[in-house]
Amino acid sequence: MVHVQPGASRTELAGRHGDALKIRVREQAREGKANEAVVTFLAATLGIPQRQVTVRSGHLSRRKLIAVTGASEQAVMRLQQSASPNTSGSTIDPRPIASREQHGPCSAPSGR
Repeated sequence: MVHVQPGASRTELAGRHGDALKIRVREQAREGKANEAVVTFLAATLGIPQRQVTVRSGHLSRRKLIAVTGASEQAVMRLQQSASPNTSGSTIDPRPIASREQHGPCSAPSGR
């Protein structure tokens, strides 16, 4: 489950909102733009094509059920760990997780 905050100053993983991952997106919730931004963000973060990330329910709601196919279990677990309470409000590394594993961590602070 994902909780989306449209109209934010930047697109980022913002921790948790109850039992859901909280994702802030710059795009407004008009004409599906915020949904597209969430799909783009999750696909880039998980290192998979956008066609493998779909909004299954909640198209007109902040609370959405997102289906992800083809992502490694490790990538999904790292995404969930990035949203742990101690990293709330941190912008995660925009490189796909697979790329980070091959090339090492970026020099940007992780927020931990």
